[in-house]
Amino acid sequence: MNNAYFQRARVLYEQRRFNDAEKELKSALANDPGDVECNNLLVFVLADQGKNKDALEAADRTIAMAPDWSFAWYTMAYAQWIQHAKGSSDKALEAVGNAIRMEPDHTDYQYLSGEIHFSKSNWDAALAAAEEALALDAEHVGALNLRAKSLVKLNRTADANDTLDFAIHQNPENPHSHANKGWALIERDQYDEALTHFKEALRIDPNNRWAKEGLKNAIKGKNLLYRGILKYFLWISKQSEKNQWLFIVGAYILYRFVLYLSEANPALAPLTYPIIGAYIIFAFSSWIAVPLSNLFLKLHPLGKYALSTFENRASNVVGGFILGGILLGISYFATGIIPLFYLALWSLVMCIPLGGSLSQFEYNKNTRDLLIATTVIGLVGLMAIGSILLNNEGAFNLTASIFGLSILGFSFIANYIINRRN
Repeated sequence: MNNAYFQRARVLYEQRRFNDAEKELKSALANDPGDVECNNLLVFVLADQGKNKDALEAADRTIAMAPDWSFAWYTMAYAQWIQHAKGSSDKALEAVGNAIRMEPDHTDYQYLSGEIHFSKSNWDAALAAAEEALALDAEHVGALNLRAKSLVKLNRTADANDTLDFAIHQNPENPHSHANKGWALIERDQYDEALTHFKEALRIDPNNRWAKEGLKNAIKGKNLLYRGILKYFLWISKQSEKNQWLFIVGAYILYRFVLYLSEANPALAPLTYPIIGAYIIFAFSSWIAVPLSNLFLKLHPLGKYALSTFENRASNVVGGFILGGILLGISYFATGIIPLFYLALWSLVMCIPLGGSLSQFEYNKNTRDLLIATTVIGLVGLMAIGSILLNNEGAFNLTASIFGLSILGFSFIANYIINRRN
C-alpha cells in the first residue's frame, strides 16, 4: 500500500504539486510511521513549500530511523540549506559532509556541498566541490553551472564562458545555464548578448528569478550612469564577508580622516572636498540606485515584466521621497519657511536607508528588519525637525547628531543584517 502512495507522491513532487504530494505521503505515514523512504521524500516536499520547521523535524526523524543512510544526511543538508532561501548554513555543510564521508563518490552530494560553499562566499571551495562532482559525472549540468558561477566570482570569466557553452550544448533547455551565461556576459560588458540568454532562460522558465535579475541588470547596464554602480555591485559580490566589512569600514575611516584634515587645515580644503563629495555621492547612489533605476525600468517594454510586485512598490516609495524632497525644497525657496528646508533635506536623505531596505526582489526577513531600522532613523530625524519648531536647541543638536550618525552608519547596519548567520 505504501509503495503506491510513495510512487504517486514522487510523480506529484516531480510535477511540483507539493501540496498533493504531501497528502499522499502523510496518508502513507499514517499507515506506517516508520517508512523511511516516505518520510525522507516528505522532507523535500515540505522544504520546497517553505515549511521549514516541519521539514527539519521530518529530516530529524529520517536520520533517527536510518543514521547510516547517506541520503538521509543529504536530505537534512538540503532542508537546512533551503530554509535560508539557499543562503549560508553551517549545519547544512556539516550534514552534507556526513553524507560525503559515507558515500564520497555520489555526484549530487559533492554538488550540494559546492552550492552551500558558494552561498557562504567560499568561491575556491565551491569550485573544488564542482570539479569533484564533474570528475564523477562530466555532464552534470548543475555542477557545470556551479563551476561557471565560481569561476566568474574568481574573475576567470573566459573559463566560465567555456564551461557554460558546454553546459548549454549538453542541455539547451536548461534555464539556469542560459541565466548564468547571461551573467558571465554582463561581466564582460556584452549586454546585448546577455539579454539574448536571459530571454531564452525566461522562455524556458518564466519564473526564473536569477534570469529576471540578470535581464534587469543587462538593460540597466546599457545606461552609462548605472553601469558604474553595476560594476561596483558585481565587484563587492565577489568579496568575502570579511573583505566587504574591510571595504565599508575602510572607506568610512578614509572619509572621516579627510573630513578631519579639511577642518583642521582649511588650506587643504580645496583638495579634500572632491574626496568628501565623491564618498557622499557614492554612499547615496549605491543605496538608491536599484529602486530608482527600477522606476525608469518600468518604462522599458521588456524590463517592466521582470520587476516583481514588491520592486514596483519599492521604486514608487523611493521615487515619492525624492519627488517630495524636491517639492519641499521648491516650497522653501518660494516661502522662506525654515522647517520646509529641513523636511526637504530629511526626505532626500531618507532615500539612503529606504533604498537599502527596499533593494530586494521580494519582502523577506532582512527587508523587515531593515525597514524597522529605517523607521527608527526616520523618526529621530522628524524629532530633530520638531525640536526646531519648539525652539529647543539642545534637543535639536542631540537628535540631529543621532540622525546624522545613523545615516552614516546605515551601511554597517545593513551589511550586518544581510550577512548575519541565521
